[in-house]
Amino acid sequence: HHLFGLWAAGQLGYENEERERYIETIIIFEFQKSHDETVLDKVLRDFQEAQLEISIHRIEREFERCWEEAKKVLMNEKEKP
Repeated sequence: HHLFGLWAAGQLGYENEERERYIETIIIFEFQKSHDETVLDKVLRDFQEAQLEISIHRIEREFERCWEEAKKVLMNEKEKP
């Protein structure tokens, strides 16, 4: 979820330490199953609070893109001797 958090932080205009804290928040949020929201719900809510006009469909597409990119990186790492 690091790539997705990085994308979302960029959309929110976060930089440096604020960006890193937001990415951590996204990663931790995903692993805490004590809530009804998904990471996508959280990011959508954060965008709405920041008055960003980004649809849930765009967020879902970006999430999928980041997931596919992460899988490629992992597969490349596994193939290295």
